[in-house]
Amino acid sequence: FSSVLDHHVNESTIRSMKKQYIQKIKQCPSEAPLASLPRKKRGRPLVIGDNLDCMVQAYIYKLREAAGVVNVPIVMTAAREIVAHENRAFLSDFGGPFTPTRDWARGVLDRMGFTKRKGTKAAKHKTSDLPEIKQNFVSRFLDFVSNHQIPTEMVVNWDQTGVRMVPSGQWTFEKKGSQQVSIIGLDDKREITVLPAVSMAGEALPGQVIYQGTTNRCHPKYEFPGSWNVTHTASHWSTENTTLEYIETVLGPYFCMKRKDLVCLISTAVC
Repeated sequence: FSSVLDHHVNESTIRSMKKQYIQKIKQCPSEAPLASLPRKKRGRPLVIGDNLDCMVQAYIYKLREAAGVVNVPIVMTAAREIVAHENRAFLSDFGGPFTPTRDWARGVLDRMGFTKRKGTKAAKHKTSDLPEIKQNFVSRFLDFVSNHQIPTEMVVNWDQTGVRMVPSGQWTFEKKGSQQVSIIGLDDKREITVLPAVSMAGEALPGQVIYQGTTNRCHPKYEFPGSWNVTHTASHWSTENTTLEYIETVLGPYFCMKRKDLVCLISTAVC
């Protein structure tokens, strides 16, 4: 070896290589000759072992493939949960040697070749399995309603949506060759929040309208139906308080009324 490599090779090195070669042959017997020995990993061994470390890295890769945010706190939390699920004895909380620190998380990201970057574009939502998700949700929902014998009148769905105060479209017809296409209200971004609701029986409930302001003076002069909930917040967005207000002024009275109606129907049917 010394003559081939043109420098001195210790006899102990050759004995070690021979021992490793024999062990490898015994571990992986095959007709093909062993051309080289696998290199040993350099550096300190991983605190949580190769298997758990690979699981953490796989989670991070999957999260980024889905355009999710990856940062140090997320890596720390993910590592803690993965280790707790697979072998919590590694965690310091259970007497083990591992505590997912910020330095450890940065080390994982560094080994993966990740660096801190600012987002440059919004990712498109990938919903290739949307039909399956919808069907699963509907099935679970219908089973729950059926198992608990909930009347359709007592099942209500609602959602908040932003509505422009000055409705306008972004498209219009104009003469060919026009350099500028003006549209009234295109730059008006003012919005209100509207909360429509409907029962499973198909009955539309009074809605909620949220204006931007701090007093009732921001409400319009238009008179909404008395059963509607017209309110305001500093940003016109729905908040916990506006949701509670809607429950107290609309949902609560609606459910009380429907309970009485259902009791009357049951009583009439029994009589």
